[in-house]
Formats: sequence, C-alpha cells, structure tokens
Amino acid sequence: MLSKFLFIGLGGSGGKTLQFLHQNLELKLKALGKTMPQGWQFLWFDVPTTPDTLDPGSGVKPLPNKYYQSLAGEGLTYGVVDSALIDNKGGVLFDEMAEWSPDPSRVSVPIDLGAGQYRAVGRVVTMSRYEEIGRKINYSLGEMQGAGVDEELKDIARSMNLQIDDGAPVKKPQVIIVCSLAGGSGAGSIVDVADIVRAKVTNNQSFNDNSVGILYTPDVFEGKVENVGIEANTIFALSEIINGSFDSTPGSRPDSNLLPQFGIQKPDDTRRGPRYNFLVGKSNGKVTFDSPDDIFRNTGRLLSAWCLDPAITHEIGFDVLGNWGNKCEVVPNNSTGLFHRVGEKDYRHPYALNSLGYSSVGLGREYFREFVSQKISKKVIKHLARAHYDSDVIAGNKSPNQALEEKTEALFGHFLSNTGLNEIGTEKNDVTDSIRSPNNSSNLDKFTSDIVSFAIDGKEDQKISSWIVDVTESYNYFISKFTALELQEQQEQAKLWTENFENTFINHIINTVSEAGTGAAVTVKLVERLEQELRATLEDLKKERSEFNHWSTLYKNSISEVLETLGDNTKIKQDHEIWDELSTKLREPLYWTSEITVRTISIQVLEEFIRGVIPNILKVLRDITAEAELALDPSTTEGQEVALWAEDYVTDALKPSENEVLIEDWRQYQSTYEDIIKLIYTREETPSAVQAETLLIKDILNGNFKGSEGAQKLIYVAKKWIPENTDFKDRSAPPQHGNYESTSNLFDIKSRVESFVVNKEGDFGRYIDQPLDEYLSEQHAGSITVLSERTSKFIQALARALDMARPQINIEKAFHRKVYKEPLDLQVVVSAIPFTDEKIISRVKETLLPYFDNDQDKVQNLFKTNPGAKSIQFFAAFEFAKDIAVFKSLWDSLMKSWFQNRENPTSLGGMWQWRRSRQLLHSIPLQKEVIDTMIAGWFTAKLLNQYRVKSGNSSDLVEIYIKKLDKKLPFPDPLIVRKPQPSDLLASVLLSTPLAIGSYSFNSDDEALEPYRRLIELGTSGDGRVGSYNSVNQELQELVKDSSLEDILDKLNKWKNNYANLRKEPLVQRGVYNRYPSIGWEIGIRVSEVLSRMMSALENLKTQDPEDF
Repeated sequence: MLSKFLFIGLGGSGGKTLQFLHQNLELKLKALGKTMPQGWQFLWFDVPTTPDTLDPGSGVKPLPNKYYQSLAGEGLTYGVVDSALIDNKGGVLFDEMAEWSPDPSRVSVPIDLGAGQYRAVGRVVTMSRYEEIGRKINYSLGEMQGAGVDEELKDIARSMNLQIDDGAPVKKPQVIIVCSLAGGSGAGSIVDVADIVRAKVTNNQSFNDNSVGILYTPDVFEGKVENVGIEANTIFALSEIINGSFDSTPGSRPDSNLLPQFGIQKPDDTRRGPRYNFLVGKSNGKVTFDSPDDIFRNTGRLLSAWCLDPAITHEIGFDVLGNWGNKCEVVPNNSTGLFHRVGEKDYRHPYALNSLGYSSVGLGREYFREFVSQKISKKVIKHLARAHYDSDVIAGNKSPNQALEEKTEALFGHFLSNTGLNEIGTEKNDVTDSIRSPNNSSNLDKFTSDIVSFAIDGKEDQKISSWIVDVTESYNYFISKFTALELQEQQEQAKLWTENFENTFINHIINTVSEAGTGAAVTVKLVERLEQELRATLEDLKKERSEFNHWSTLYKNSISEVLETLGDNTKIKQDHEIWDELSTKLREPLYWTSEITVRTISIQVLEEFIRGVIPNILKVLRDITAEAELALDPSTTEGQEVALWAEDYVTDALKPSENEVLIEDWRQYQSTYEDIIKLIYTREETPSAVQAETLLIKDILNGNFKGSEGAQKLIYVAKKWIPENTDFKDRSAPPQHGNYESTSNLFDIKSRVESFVVNKEGDFGRYIDQPLDEYLSEQHAGSITVLSERTSKFIQALARALDMARPQINIEKAFHRKVYKEPLDLQVVVSAIPFTDEKIISRVKETLLPYFDNDQDKVQNLFKTNPGAKSIQFFAAFEFAKDIAVFKSLWDSLMKSWFQNRENPTSLGGMWQWRRSRQLLHSIPLQKEVIDTMIAGWFTAKLLNQYRVKSGNSSDLVEIYIKKLDKKLPFPDPLIVRKPQPSDLLASVLLSTPLAIGSYSFNSDDEALEPYRRLIELGTSGDGRVGSYNSVNQELQELVKDSSLEDILDKLNKWKNNYANLRKEPLVQRGVYNRYPSIGWEIGIRVSEVLSRMMSALENLKTQDPEDF
C-alpha cells in the first residue's frame, strides 16, 4: 500500500532535488491518468525571494510556487531581520543568539539572494520565520489527514496493480528533509526545521517522529563552489546534528523555550535535528557523479522509488530506520576513544550518521520518454516561433520578415474563410447569416399572408386602385409587428453568437497556429489582417444597410407592380389568383426591412468583437511568439535550457548514470522514435517521420490526443468577453473585454507533450510502460533466440547494478576496520522482483545469492507480484550508523585548507566566520556526557599541572601530558579561537574537537585524538563511568594523597565561581544587547555543574579511611 510522505527541501540543493522528485512522481501519475495526491506533500524553504533553478538542459519544470516559502522578505536586509527578531522576541533569544550570531553592522550579504553561504546568517533568517515555517508544516501535515486522502492513495495503488488491503489504514506519514551541508540556507536551517517538524508530530498521535535527513556533503560541489567555508559549514552542521542526536530523551521536553517564544509547542523529545541522517556525496568508489544536478537527479529517483514502491517503503521503515538503534547497540565502541557508554545505566547512544545509495536495472525507457518529450517539445517551440522559416530563410537567401509576409498573403484567404467572420462579396455572409432569425422564412410567409388576408377579408369587388390603398394600409399595419418580431429573434441570435463565438474563434486560432508552416508568428499577422478586413466589413455592412433601408421604402411599388398589371378599372374579388402572386412579391420589402436590423446588429456585434476580443487575442499570440523566441535565444535562461534539450541525438543529460544499468542501448532512441511516430500515423499514409512530426505537432497544439482530457488549451479564456450592448447579453453581467492566457512557456509545452508521450493508450505510452516481466517473455520476444539474448543482457545488467548498490559516500574499508575492528557491511533493500518464468527466476537467483550471503530464503522473498514493474531498484545503507570520523570524504578538503592556512590568521578567520549557528555546547560532535567528562578532565589536568599554554604571535599552542605515551601532545594548532582569553581557553579546546577528528581521519593520525582521549581519561569517574562523576578517579586520588584536599576544593570552588560569574552579567544593559559576552560565558553554567559534581565526589573522601590511601 502506498504511504504518505512530506518532502521538505531546504536551500537551493534541497529545492532542486524536490524538482526532480516532483517531476518523477508527476510523470508516473500522468501515465496512470492521476494527479498529485494530497497524501504527498512538498515544501521548499530557502532564503532568496526567488527560488533557485536547475542548470539549463535538465528538462525539469520548476516546482509549483505554492510549495515555496522565502525566508527573507522582499527588500529586507539582514540588519532589519536581526533587529526585528531581537526587538520583538528578546528574552530567550538573547541567550540563544549570543556569540555565534553575526553582528548586523558587519553583514553585507543581500539576503534576498541567499545566505551568502554563511550558516549563521541562514539560521538567523530562519529563526525570524519560525511562525511561517510552523504554519506551512502544520498545513501540510493537516492536508495528509484530510478526508479521502487514504482512498486517493489506494486508488493510485490500484492503478499501479499493487495489492492493497481496503480495510487497512495508510501508514503514518514519512517526513524527509533534503539539504546541502555546504551552504548557508539549508545547512543553517536543517536543525530548526527538523525540530519544528518534531514539535508538530510528537504532539499529535497521528504521526511518528521519523524525520529523515538527506544531507549532501561538500564534495558534491567540488569545482563548482570556490569557498573554503563550505567545508567548515559542513563540519559545524554535522557537529550540531550529532550533538542533538546524542541529546535525545523521548518523553522529555527540552529546557529551551525558544520554540514556544514563536507559538510552537515544545517537542516531546530533547533531540535536535532529523531523527535519521543519511550523507550523500559525489562518489562512493563505484559511482562518481559529474555535477551537483546529476546527484540531485539521482536522489530524486531514489526518493520517488521510496515513495512509489510499498516494498521499499516498508523495508526502509522497518529495517533501516526501525532497527537503527538496535544495530548500533551491538557494535563495539570505536577506537577513536571519543564515543562511550555513558551514565548510571551504561547507555549506548546510537550513532547519528549513515549513508544511502541507489542503483537500478531496467529497460531505461524513462530516459527514452525524456528524449522523446524533449525532442517533440523543441520542435513544437520552433514551430510556434518559426514555422514560416523555409529553406530560403535557413540558407540566408530570404529574410524571416519576407517569409512572414509571403506566408500571410498565401494563407489569409483560407484563414478568413474558416473564421466565421467572412463577409466578402455577396456570397460570403458568415456574420449576417448568424444574426438572421432562423424563422425568417416562415415569418415572411406568415406576414405576407396576414397582410393580404387583412386587406381583402370580407370585401366585395373593387377597383385595383382601391385594392392598392387597402393593401398599403394593411402593410403599414403589420410592418411594425414584423419588424419587432424579427428584431427580437435577431437579438436572441446575437446573444447566442456573443456567448459562443469567442470559443469558436479561439479554437480556429489554435488550429491555425498548429497548421504546418503557420505557427504563432504567422497567426499574429493573419489576425492583424483580419482586423483590417473586419473594419472594411463594417463599412460594407453600413453601405448594405443604407441600400436595404432605401429598398424597404419601395413596398408601394411592389404592391402596384403586381396589381396594376390587371388594369386600373378592373374589378377583382378576394378569391382572385393575383393575391397569391402579391403575397410572393411582398416578401421582398419585408425581407429588405428585416435585413436592415440584421445589418445593424451585425455592425454592433462586430464593433464590440473588434474592441473586446481582437486586441487580447493579438496580445496572447504575441506572447506565445515571444515566449517561443525567448526559448530559442541561447542568450536567455530559457534559451539555454531548450538549447540543451535533445533534438536529433541523445544528449549527455539523457544518458544513464553508472548506477542506473540499462538493458537497452540509448543509441537506439532515435530509430525507435521514428518507428513509433510513423506507426501512429500509418492511416495518414505518411511515408516519413518528418511528415508524421508535422501531424503530431498539430495534434499536440490542438490537444487532439489521448491524455489531453482536462488539460488547458494552448489559448484559454481567463476572462470571458461580455459585450456592452445589453440586447446581446445577460443584463446582470457587467461588460468586459475578453482576456486570454496561454500554456505556452517551455515547460507548459513540455508538460503537454509529456501527457501525450506517457499515455498508456498511445503507442509511445505502451512502449514506455512495458513491464520487465513482459519484455523477458517468449511471447513478446518472438523467439527463443531473442529471449535468450534479452535474458543474458538482463543478467549481466543485474550483476552490474548489484555491484553499484553502495551507500553514496566514500569510506575506506581499511580505515573503517581500524575504527571499528569490523568489516564494512552493507544492508541492501530490493524492490519487488516481478518475474514468474521459472527459468528466469533461476538465473536471477544465481546472480543474487552471492550478494545476500547465499541465503536462499532471503533471496526467494525478493520475488513478489508486481506486474507493472519496469525496473528493479536497490537501496544500500551501511549495516549500522557510523561515527563521523570514518567519513574521510567529509574531512579531506577541510583539513587540506586548515593545514595550508594554519599560519594565515586572515584566511582561517574567514574559514570559521559565521559557520557555527548554535550555542557552543550544542556544536561539539560528542555525547553530552563525554563533553562533561572532558570538562572534568580539563580541571583535573589543571590540578595536576598537566597542560600548558605556549603563547605565540598569532595563536596559542595548548599541550597536555599523555600519560601512556609519557609526553605532551598539542590540541589542534591553531585552535578555532586562536588566542583565547584564559576564561575562553577550555571553550576553544572543546570547540576545536572536530579539527582533531579531522586530523585523525585525514592523516590516520592517532596522536591527533590523544589530547581529547586524555581529557576523558582524567575526567572519568572513579567507578569507570563516563558522564556521571560519582567518585574520584585514581589520578586525582593520588593528588589528594600528596597534597591538601582543602586546597583542591578551594581551587575547584574558585574556578566554579569564576565560571558562574561569567553568566551573572546580564546580556542587555540599558537597552543595549551585548551579543559577544565570550565563549567562556557559553560554557559557564555547564562548567559550574561539572565542578560541583567533582567537589561532591571529593567531599566524600573526607569520610573515608586514610588507610585507603
């Protein structure tokens, strides 16, 4: 059964990934005739006011605007945002933002364009929008609980031929947050957004706290971003995530009142950041991506498979995420010496980081689908703007304008004859025929009969002259009645015409645009000429009206002309045959009279049509032309996109990445395309693909294909034309000019083409949608030989895909074994393997078994019924989550920069500036208990006189005695704070922990970690526990034995009071915020608490027997 998902993209990278994901899902749903379900929600938070776009050539349309939330208001500066935050919220924020938040006077980053790759800037801007973020998340979660959401997902599952349990509820939603660790926006907001999600879900029983972070590492942007700070962004972002992961107590609410300050209830867990974190890098040793967009595309495919395959959804949720903690529990402590079982209960925190990789094997027809969609879309766009370009224009022998004029001249007659507006000559009366009463003939019959009957009824023989007088009087009596009836019926016709003709005309315009050699550019010229023609038509109609008006006054002549043929003195009766002849003759003046109002109304509706319809029809046609030209201009963003779309060959973007192994060769795409397009139009007897394309372009633009139902037309009515004349409309509706919009930007066109291509009832759609099981069947292969060839190709491809199934991060196996003393094992989740043919199943099993420890049952369970499967997908993660030290690719660039710039304070200062975005004790990638132990170790070393500070010109070197090595070793040199004040020294040492981990990982340098291991050793409780200082350890006991316990307690008490005093000075004095009290201030309270525990343990020594020492 399909599950609910909330996908959140943070920063440019997260948003770009969502664009690929959204397109993948949308195309799948299009093929099923479905739209995006309410159970799949998308949100994109980024600092810029305008969302970031993918690199040209992706073929992916931007994410709908409704999903995007800019975190920086239009025209706001960082200073304004910071001031508003401090002034409006104050309180908790003063402490929260102290030390790390940038001084607004020094920030020149234009935040409407982004966070400038500064995490601290990104976080402050994010904090200013907590309420909006909370509302957006709340709304999306609420949408997934709406009426009919479960049934909508079940309906999609049925369309996918998935087995569902109608009575079972859909699982609780999975929240996935995607961002880069390297930049300012995403990396600066990841922890906060995850915490707001947690606040929402842990306070609502309909959800689980299961947020997943997909985190891009800085090597993804290698060669694309020249900024040493992106590595520092990454390390601080991960430090904050790891610290928050270790600080997890489900069922307990955090002490911080930061979220409530913004109207958000505290989460029911002290954890910070996503619950599960997966690193995604450029290379995993098997697969290396060329560009960031390639990685985003790959992640989009990974996430869409996660979303669309219930087997994968279940396995990831149950095994990878559900057993995260259990798998970490059985792993021995790593050899870094910085990770420990802690506290009274000897608790083992799960590691915070894993990695996720993806590979697949299939026919690859989604790439063919994109090739076809781009190719046709490009041809449609060229048609819209340049259909009139003939061979002479292309050869440079004729200007485009000359070709435009020639085409207009050649096509206008045909165009006019199909407009419904042709009034040229006496033979063409499109408008007047539409206005003329449908009862005109019967009205003429009735009234001529009435006129004659009324004139002769009940009268004796009379002279002709008397009859002429009587008939004339009768005519004059009935003419007003006839005119009133005709006028009423003509006005009804005019009302029908004004109600319906607008759409008829638009359909004709669309059809004209779609015609070969016409396009939008020529249609503009045709409509311009039509407007001239209509103005001439008005003059003709006025002239005709004058003529009919004149003729209508000659009715007496018509009467006399018939009757006087009998002679004036002749007497006739009422039964004379002449009366029939007169009735026929009287039709003429009556008809002329009716034609006066026909012309009057025709003039009126045409005048209103010219004013109310033509200008905006021309506008929308010019817009279509301009948009198409823009998409063909390589100097524009749109043109750069379209220029890289496929046309006559497969572009690099449409070739599969290494981890997507195809059975079919992409080199066959062009010939397959030609075969299918000719097949579509076989009934049209088109001998070539080029001619078939002409018909296809027409059908695409006209929406004349299966799958176009419900789609907007190329031109549609945004505001219906309502004439001013109240005789021709509903009088309650105010008059308005018609307003027309188009679906003609490059992605509108591509979406229209995609609807055609993916429709399962069409030839392209049937080919693209072919399942693997059908492809590898004798019936479809046609022969045993072909089937054997196909099966062999598939088995080879399957083996390659399995080999590529690796987490998308680089970990060196030897280094992993050094850290964990165990091999680097993987867990692989496999989508349903859909085969039913026993021979194929047997060969597939042979291939799979070595990758699954030759476990027959495990492999057998992979074969599941999924008749629509077109590929088999593999998700790979590490068997258990890891310590940050083993991810060498995280550290390489950072440590190279650090080593190269150690003697350059300016460069290193820029490297660290505004990268940290949380209080110091939440920015160290260690367990809280380990940090407390290090603090205790620091003061033990101080008591033992085992560390020293060597002051230099630009930095201070801090060394500590390593007992087991019997020598002093330095903490990272230089520290992140190069020359700290004495009260800041410990804080700087703690803050610099990542540099020691980096040196250990980068150089495999064990000595880099020894100073921190020594702090833990010195700070460990006498009972061997880390994080709970219950008794004095051996080295401190020896000091007590050799010196005065009271002196030791006095020193500890002095240090405790000094650190406590750092926190006593208020941050706001006389209305001025002291943003930078000191990094010692940041740890003051924690240091005081640790020292109190040490003093209590020492106090206990007073009650012990001296003989024990």
